[in-house]
Amino acid sequence: SFYYLLEGKYIISSILLGFGQLVKPIAIFALPVYLIYMISKKVSFKKILLFLILLVTVVIAAFIPFNNFDNIFRFIIDRHSVTANQYPYTSVNAFNFWSIVTKLWEPDKHTFLDINFQTWGYLLFGSVYLFLIGALFILIKKVSNSTLLLTTILSLIFLGMFIFLTRMHERHIYYGLAFLSLLIPDFNIFSIVLIVILYFIHLINLYYPYSQATTNPLFLSQHAIVFFSVLNFAIFIYFLAIFISKYSKNK
Repeated sequence: SFYYLLEGKYIISSILLGFGQLVKPIAIFALPVYLIYMISKKVSFKKILLFLILLVTVVIAAFIPFNNFDNIFRFIIDRHSVTANQYPYTSVNAFNFWSIVTKLWEPDKHTFLDINFQTWGYLLFGSVYLFLIGALFILIKKVSNSTLLLTTILSLIFLGMFIFLTRMHERHIYYGLAFLSLLIPDFNIFSIVLIVILYFIHLINLYYPYSQATTNPLFLSQHAIVFFSVLNFAIFIYFLAIFISKYSKNK
């Protein structure tokens, strides 16, 4: 979807983004980035509207065969609600911010300063997300390489989502890793080493819950989980700082 967006083939980009949304609803976080990019390229209003209509159509069409209600929209909302509330915990085995300040599988309805952890997650990620969307809106017409800017923004959005939102699984870092890996040609050796470390931690993070259902489960102490989580958090902050440093001259 991202590739075809950059190629100006908006119809297939929209259809693929719709399928991405069906596989993992978090794909919708990319939509404002796409729209800002299309507006910056002076794509006509009709094409942007068609993009949105196709995206919605793909999502609705995929739900129709499974509809248990008279109202398809109610059914779609119901299924998304069930998915979102299936694991009401701070971290569902994800090595992120919440596995630093709480334990894995801690209910996210617990509170800090009279605000529950889920809301704190929304506030933390929402701040990062709005900052990145605002930066994209300001920078998109000022930079010479919009592809690099978009890739950086998307990598930070999905990494930030994994780090700060509650109810994250270990697999939710995939989008962030995918976009971050596209930036390797633009990175120095230190940044590349950090990406390798992220992949290594992710491998451990994948194997840890998987192994619990085997005869030889991997044991990780709370200190080890916190250590890996701190590394993930610190690497995200590093790449966010690199982004701010690189583009601050274009403010």
